[in-house]
Amino acid sequence: AAASWDALAAELASAAENYGSVIARLTGMHWWGPASTSMLAIRGAIVVETASASNTAGTPP
Repeated sequence: AAASWDALAAELASAAENYGSVIARLTGMHWWGPASTSMLAIRGAIVVETASASNTAGTPP
């Protein structure tokens, strides 16, 4: 079971990193408008929450 939680933690950490990267690249390519503004506004929160979930999943009970 521990290996499964570790794998989940690794996937969540990767997702957090990739999400931030993708949004940064899109906005760097002049992706502008209401959708990009909304994504930029919540990007930090999503990355922090996903990284937090990763840490929780990787922590033994």
